[in-house]
Amino acid sequence: GFVDFDDLAFDNIYEDMSGTVLDRRESRAWEFEHNASYTGGAMYLRFADLPNSITGSLNEDRFRADYQEIVMQESPQARQGLAAVWGSEYLQFAYDNALQPYEDSEIADRVHGVHIALTQTQLFEDIHASAELWTEQFHLENASLAGDPLSETWRIRGTATLSASRWYDLWGYEAQTDLSLLHYEDTTLLESDVDDAQAYTWSAEAGIKTRIVGVFTNNLKHTFMPYIGLEYITEAEGDTLPLFDIGDDKHLLDEDLQLIHIRFDNTLSKTGRHFRIYNDIILGTRDEDREFIDNTNTIVTGKDSLRSIENVVSGKLTDRVTINGEFDYNGVLRDWDEFDFRLKWEFHDRLTFRHDSTLKQNRSLAQDEWQHEPHLLIKSNRYDIDIATVHRDEGDGIDGYSIGFVRKMIDGTLGIRYELDKDVNGRTVDEKISFSLSLGSWGGL
Repeated sequence: GFVDFDDLAFDNIYEDMSGTVLDRRESRAWEFEHNASYTGGAMYLRFADLPNSITGSLNEDRFRADYQEIVMQESPQARQGLAAVWGSEYLQFAYDNALQPYEDSEIADRVHGVHIALTQTQLFEDIHASAELWTEQFHLENASLAGDPLSETWRIRGTATLSASRWYDLWGYEAQTDLSLLHYEDTTLLESDVDDAQAYTWSAEAGIKTRIVGVFTNNLKHTFMPYIGLEYITEAEGDTLPLFDIGDDKHLLDEDLQLIHIRFDNTLSKTGRHFRIYNDIILGTRDEDREFIDNTNTIVTGKDSLRSIENVVSGKLTDRVTINGEFDYNGVLRDWDEFDFRLKWEFHDRLTFRHDSTLKQNRSLAQDEWQHEPHLLIKSNRYDIDIATVHRDEGDGIDGYSIGFVRKMIDGTLGIRYELDKDVNGRTVDEKISFSLSLGSWGGL
């Protein structure tokens, strides 16, 4: 686990985006996190305490904006909560809650959350079944409205899946059908009671695939597996669901879609090495299949039938070089949903180079920004040194850097780290020194 403390002696409180300073205060934030593992499962505990807003906006002061923008890139969303998981061959169980660490948050608290999953189980030779159920209680006092009106609900979402897959020499088939249910109970929206409501959809996908394998000299093998399939999702049956925007991707049901899936799976492999490229192209067959709900709950219509392209790249090129990347393209918005790439090169037993590239998006400002972070990790018998720099499209050649020292002990680690971050004008906006202490005993607690 860890304890993190951040302090800003002179925290400017701004009136709006014009930069007018209303006040100045000292701001502090605490984080505490601990993990424990045990046979078949694990537990996770987190506590966070952030300063409240003065003007009612989440971004009116630099400390809160930077804390959630920079620090949260490398740790979970600022929250306090408890999570526990347990699993077996056939059943998985998880409990999780997420309470926001300041009173004026506009994000709903997940007071309770239970997830139960029946893992994929073989019923017959080619047929498998699986199921998942989420039960969650949400609570929100909307600080942006007068009187802090209360909204709360219990949300139950379940999915049951039946799938089949089989190869016949060089070709095969895949088929899957799903029943999805979404239920809201004991719902209150802005102090007004709402009737219980539920809706469900059926979906089915079926397609054919083939496999082409080529073997070359030096035991190099190329495997190419294309797939084409059709997916059909019915219109939602049942009640009109309440407009409780919890902020995740489970508050709505996908419905009334007719899609085409075209997948390509390419793998080059050799003893101890491999390189894989996976592509999933999703096309809509009708005009209504080109619609997409963006992060402002606005319906956007695409220019053509392309809905999305999901791409995954992974590989172990040599004994010391590995690469991983995820590139998801939104065909409706004509923009990247995700673009992450990582290269790791262990060019010496004690020296490792890592390069992370990320396309950071800000669709509200219609602006994308590349961020590159090369790391150099130096290992010794008792000490590790991690040196990193940050490079962005605008600003100085080096927009930030960090250096950390970790002392390895028998029952844990002790570390110190210095970090500095600059804005596009080259001015220092964040500078910190972090101390860490991690202790382990009792088989992982």
